[in-house]
Amino acid sequence: MPFTVREGINIFLAGFVPTENMRFRDEELNFKISDTFEDLKMDKSGSYKYPKLYKKQGNFELTV
Repeated sequence: MPFTVREGINIFLAGFVPTENMRFRDEELNFKISDTFEDLKMDKSGSYKYPKLYKKQGNFELTV
């Protein structure tokens, strides 16, 4: 029998289909959510540097 979206997601995360008594994953998937805002802060001060890029195909030229 098909499951509702909510049931299907929970079954997928649990790794177990109760109506079929079938386990398809050894461990349950858990996503930890932090209780404090401090744990969620990300360092946004980093920057990236890329080398110069030049491509030419026919009459088209691209310089980045």
